[in-house]
Amino acid sequence: MFQPHARRRRSVLATALALLPLTAAAQSSDIDAPPVKVTVDRLQITRDQASVPVQVITREELDKLAVRTIPGALALLPNVSVQNTGSLFDEGTVQMYGISGQGRAPTRNVVAINGVPLNNGMFPETSLNMIPFNLVERIEVIQGPGSSAYGNNAFTGVINIVTRQPEKFTAGITSLFATRWNASDNSAWFGTGSEDGSWFTGSVQQRETLGSIQPGGAENFSDSRLKNLSLLGEKRFGDTSISASYLRYEFDRHNPGMAPAGTPAGPTASEERGFRDHLNVGLKHRFAEQWEGELRLTRNEYSIVAVQNFNPTAPLGPANEDRSGNGVLGRLTWTTGSNILEVGYDYADARLVNNLATGAAQKVFTGTSNGVYVQDRLLLLNNQLSLSAGYRYDWFDFYDQSSNSGKVGFSFKPNGAVWLVRGNIGRSFSAPAFNQLFNTSVPWGNRSLTAETLTLAELGGEITPIDRLTLGITAFTAKHKDPIFPRTAVVCAATNPAALPNQNRFCNVSPAPEYWGTTFTADWAFAAGWNVGTSYTYTDPKAVDGSTFTFHSNKHQFKALLSYTAERFSIGANLQYAEGRYWGDNFSNPADRYTLVNLSGTYKVTKNLSLLAQFYNVLNEDYATRADRAGGNPERFFPVPQPRAYAMLGVSYQY
Repeated sequence: MFQPHARRRRSVLATALALLPLTAAAQSSDIDAPPVKVTVDRLQITRDQASVPVQVITREELDKLAVRTIPGALALLPNVSVQNTGSLFDEGTVQMYGISGQGRAPTRNVVAINGVPLNNGMFPETSLNMIPFNLVERIEVIQGPGSSAYGNNAFTGVINIVTRQPEKFTAGITSLFATRWNASDNSAWFGTGSEDGSWFTGSVQQRETLGSIQPGGAENFSDSRLKNLSLLGEKRFGDTSISASYLRYEFDRHNPGMAPAGTPAGPTASEERGFRDHLNVGLKHRFAEQWEGELRLTRNEYSIVAVQNFNPTAPLGPANEDRSGNGVLGRLTWTTGSNILEVGYDYADARLVNNLATGAAQKVFTGTSNGVYVQDRLLLLNNQLSLSAGYRYDWFDFYDQSSNSGKVGFSFKPNGAVWLVRGNIGRSFSAPAFNQLFNTSVPWGNRSLTAETLTLAELGGEITPIDRLTLGITAFTAKHKDPIFPRTAVVCAATNPAALPNQNRFCNVSPAPEYWGTTFTADWAFAAGWNVGTSYTYTDPKAVDGSTFTFHSNKHQFKALLSYTAERFSIGANLQYAEGRYWGDNFSNPADRYTLVNLSGTYKVTKNLSLLAQFYNVLNEDYATRADRAGGNPERFFPVPQPRAYAMLGVSYQY
């Protein structure tokens, strides 16, 4: 992807071998534009000052590529793996550094909108479908432990989705229809702004599909209808600003279950409907030239009605849950020419209600967490050396162990140099999340869980040997202690011996698996209108001291992006290649390698009207990014296939 700053420094994967993925960031026509600031550990700094890898993909690049979802955009980035449930518009989970996440939700990463988290250590689950795709201005991925700033669930990184913030009235509508499965994607948005920096945007989106997976007859299918409504804005009054966001995401779908009848957990297709709501309101005030304070209130709600197996003769794992949580963030920031220092307090509460029972039998769980943090970034040696440090302490009323998370790092770039070097070491502590302890549906909660920790160190650098060509490398090593994953009771026996043999619940899977790996990146604007980005990531997991290894990512990932822009049209292509994949723990049940190629084209009929064509999986690859666990000992896995070749055709009108 193309990274936004003056000399086009980017972080897209490249290697001398030609195995590579791209990170997109805005390519402005003005190569001398000032550096764009990104949010790293809650601080606004330039990418060159970050001690961690920062990947950015912009609206400009997204419009050139065959991408219509946030998971699809994230899948283009270096050192990022995305697992999709199966159908066209379903949920995705994000993995970094080879460290697996919980299926169908980004649980080991903070997902934020304009810097405000949608999830926290109480409820780490959220959805990458929360915001309409047409409101995205850019996506920032800050890789590495972020618990020193955000708490429990910023385990391997932070995904910050920055929305459009227009300076004047603008609007757009996009309508796309797929060539198969009666699928469609329709959206509209508008925005307005003023010279004082105030802005407001709103958007609606609806996506529908009859389902790309139809195995086994009517019992396994993957139709869905997803709806989004978003309203966001900020009003400035001199040194004071008030901002607010409201996001609503509704879903009604059937998720495919690939495990056949006769296996312990099959068939496990699920029918689910529900919604997620997010609301936040914040007040910022600049007390003096160097001092700024912020108070922000958040509210999250999640409601789901589901049946894990909707075969009426053998229902399994019904769910009818309501989850809600409130949050309060207060922070004070001191900024000088060479230093940014921030201290903050973070409060969250949670409530989980199981609606399958009523009255005295109804299960209601509540809890609270509190956290305090400090973050600092100091520039030395005439701004050539950037030092960063952070520490956070959290405590909980539903778990008896407090959390200590810290990180230190540096970035060094001599004045006038075409290279930089950066490094960091961080520790993420994650007490069991509220739903991991108390969940009343699959995967079931487990009150015997032990907190998990991740210690990760990395060192890397970038060099621009010629104008508009940037090469990068990052090496890392990590130790993951007591990882928490959903597993059957056969695996969970040590922490939950009373569970039924094939019940799927959370447990500590392994004492201390280790990882190390390397990412190579390259980004080159080699001619007028042309951009290419590539990356290659190698991850080598190690099962040490008798550990069970929970590696379900890819040992080898290669990605490449190519785009060309002319006056009236643009074309784009992206490629992903993955191998060294496993569905089961301890490198069992190897998965097939795959090569995925997508193409796109846009033609401007008029200044405002464009024709769109996007071609997905043009090689018609038969592949999967996740599998159903079918239980048994040893466990059996059944891959959930991704859509075969199809196209989406449509129009876009922007005013």
